[in-house]
Amino acid sequence: MVILVCLPAVLAGGQVSKPLAVVKFDLYHNRVYVPVEVNGQGPFAFVLDTGASVSGLNSALAQMLGPKPKSKADLQGNGEDRGRIDVTRNVALSVGGAPIETRVVGIVSFTELETYEGRTVDGVVGLELFKRYVVEIDYERETLKLYEPAAYSHSGSGDVIPLRMFKGGLVLVRTKIDVSDHDQLDADLAIDSGTYSALRFHRPFAEKHKMLDSSRTIVHSSGFGLGGEFAQALGRVQALELGTFKLVSPLTAFSQASGGQTTRKDLAGTIGGEILRRFTVIFDYSRQQMILVPNSHLHEPFAADMSGIIITAAPPQFTIITVRHVAENTPAAELGIREGDQIVTVDGQPVGAMGLEKLRRLFEQQAAYRLQIRRGERSLQVELRTRPLV
Repeated sequence: MVILVCLPAVLAGGQVSKPLAVVKFDLYHNRVYVPVEVNGQGPFAFVLDTGASVSGLNSALAQMLGPKPKSKADLQGNGEDRGRIDVTRNVALSVGGAPIETRVVGIVSFTELETYEGRTVDGVVGLELFKRYVVEIDYERETLKLYEPAAYSHSGSGDVIPLRMFKGGLVLVRTKIDVSDHDQLDADLAIDSGTYSALRFHRPFAEKHKMLDSSRTIVHSSGFGLGGEFAQALGRVQALELGTFKLVSPLTAFSQASGGQTTRKDLAGTIGGEILRRFTVIFDYSRQQMILVPNSHLHEPFAADMSGIIITAAPPQFTIITVRHVAENTPAAELGIREGDQIVTVDGQPVGAMGLEKLRRLFEQQAAYRLQIRRGERSLQVELRTRPLV
């Protein structure tokens, strides 16, 4: 639901300015799903993505609404698959009545991404929104505000962090990484609101600095994004220093991919939604700055999966939840859970009604769970005892 409100914002010098738009969004899997109108229809649920150089439209939605492909472009995402996507023009996008000036819009199949997300993804809002407006994302209240840049000046609490504009519209921040008691690294990290993870290092940076040290607890896993899956290892660093904030023991992904964005040598890595959700984040590209105002989640521990299972849900209903991968030396592997197994119930509750995101969160807790699993024609009852893995 879109809410058009004019609420005052106190600016420097005592001026009062009204947001051009205020909308409620859905925070799901650490991603902001914002309501977007397409050619006056909708709203539809688009991911707000500072990592996207252009906005994108789900190919199924494009077919329904009528935009026709005009040309082709390369798809560059975190996954290892590179391909060509359709590009269209003359698509009018708006958020809360505020227009987004798009020159071109990609037409992308989000089917695989939806399978990992466990929900419909109608599109992606990218660079054009952030270039046009000052964008305030209140993760705690799930509220997005858009301001006219010329009339905006921040006043009040928060840490103002310089942004460096980078290739493809990415924005970088300078950080310090406490790898150990005696090892600290400087890293320029891209702010990627479209990524669910906390901290992710690209493979060349991780290898250069030998971050996958054998003394650390590591779980080999896989990540996903546009472009499909990619191999990664999960662990932790001691701390991330971002402006004046020190985030302790963030869950950290170290790319092991052989292709895709996470093998880039010109970037150390990304900061994603699991960190951003701990703040109200104000992106002011016109002044090349980001403002972080901490919320009540700032000091929450960084949770991690304790099962060893990567699960997916089949669109369009997302009620059939399947084991995609099982990590070695984890409770799921020791129990004999296999790729392709369907999880039917957890403690007697149907997982179809629970949903993928809730089930993921459940497996971040240390407990014993009674699972009913369907394996081909067989039905199995097992007890999964989760434990900390990283």
